[in-house]
Formats: sequence, C-alpha cells, structure tokens
Amino acid sequence: MLFLYTKPELEVLEEAKCVSKIMFCSMILLNMVK
Repeated sequence: MLFLYTKPELEVLEEAKCVSKIMFCSMILLNMVK
C-alpha cells in the first residue's frame, strides 16, 4: 500500500466513513420504527 493520499483526501475519506455509518444507523432505526 502506497501512501499517496494527501491530508485533505484522508480527512474526506474519514468523513465519508462517518457519513456512511450515520446513514446506515438511521436506516436501521427507520426499519425498527416501522
């Protein structure tokens, strides 16, 4: 694995991970409410 990412790109990746986790959790909550 080559570390070709610049710092901003790494931060964007981390943000994307957080957003996908939040979306996943909200989908689970919506399914539980139904």
